[in-house]
Amino acid sequence: MINATTRTTGTTTDSTATSGRTALGKDEFLALLVTQLRYQNPLSPMDSAQFIEQMTGFSTLEQLTNLRQVADRMAFAQSLGQGTSLIGRTVAYASGDTTATGVVERVRTDGGSVTLQLADGTAVDLAAIREVS
Repeated sequence: MINATTRTTGTTTDSTATSGRTALGKDEFLALLVTQLRYQNPLSPMDSAQFIEQMTGFSTLEQLTNLRQVADRMAFAQSLGQGTSLIGRTVAYASGDTTATGVVERVRTDGGSVTLQLADGTAVDLAAIREVS
C-alpha cells in the first residue's frame, strides 16, 4: 500500500511515497503523479521539464513492466514445449530420497508451472526430471 504525502512550500512541491516493496510499480507511480498534480500550487505549477521527465520515467517503467511480462510468457511457453516433447518418453525423476521412472502420458499446466502426467497416474513437476530415455 502506498502512503503518499505532498507538501507545498513556496514554489516547490515535494512528494514522497513508502511501500512494502523496494520499487514503485507503474500503478503506484501513476497514482503518485496524479496526486502530485492534484495538489500542486496553481500559482506555481510544476515545471514543464520536470513534468516531462516524470512522464518519461512512467513510460520507461511501463515498457519495462511489459517487457518483463513478455519474458515470463516466453519462458512459460518454452517450459511447456519442453514438457510436450517428453510425451511417450520414459523419464527419471526425484521422488523423495530416491529416483523413480515412468512414461509421460500428457502435460498440463497448474498456475504457471508445467506438470507431467505419467502413465501410472503420478504427477511430476518438470523441474524434478533428472533423466530422459
